[in-house]
Amino acid sequence: LFAYSTLIFLVLKEFVPLRFKSRILHLAEILCLMLGCNAIVYPEEVTGTVGSLLMLLPILFLFHKSEWYMKVTTAFIVYPAMMALAFLFQDMGQQIWENVFHQQMSDAGENALYVFTRFLKVPAWYLIYRCVKVWVPQAVRMLTRRMWFVLSVISLSSFIGIIITIYQCSAKESYLAWPSCIATLVTSMGCCYLCTYMAKIVRSDMERETMQYQKSYYREIESSQQTVR
Repeated sequence: LFAYSTLIFLVLKEFVPLRFKSRILHLAEILCLMLGCNAIVYPEEVTGTVGSLLMLLPILFLFHKSEWYMKVTTAFIVYPAMMALAFLFQDMGQQIWENVFHQQMSDAGENALYVFTRFLKVPAWYLIYRCVKVWVPQAVRMLTRRMWFVLSVISLSSFIGIIITIYQCSAKESYLAWPSCIATLVTSMGCCYLCTYMAKIVRSDMERETMQYQKSYYREIESSQQTVR
């Protein structure tokens, strides 16, 4: 749980900077993520999904400094990935227990299966963190307010979709929700990459304006030199 929560903490930090420099407060945020964002997500229920959201938003507003819309957009991007992975690995363990072992496992075997499926979130989030670290940090500093709202609208679809999908899928056919969970992950990662793409557009516009300014400046110098001659 600590490793998983630490990776979530690192991902959030790449989107919005930390408010405090104290390592104790950083540890406090990780502990809050452990308590609030490690819910077990079952089909046909919203307790885990809504509970995690109600903990994630206060954590972002308390421990991170940035504009409110940046924090909300970060939640819209990160939260669906959290819920999709939590549901996927939880349901995978459930399907293995029911269909492979036919609900006949020793207590030690059930505990081992539970720990294994929960542990799978660590390498998954490590891969997400590596991608976010490459795509996001430099990009978010260049995004305009309007671009943040565009990201928010795009990620809102997966944000709402994952909650509805988990709530409406039946426990007997919960595996049918797996494609939606994978699509949610792709959407969240696509939003991360979109940050880089938008930043390139902003950078190109800035370079174009700089080039035009330089050309105008050189033309003025040349005109002044001709006047002097």
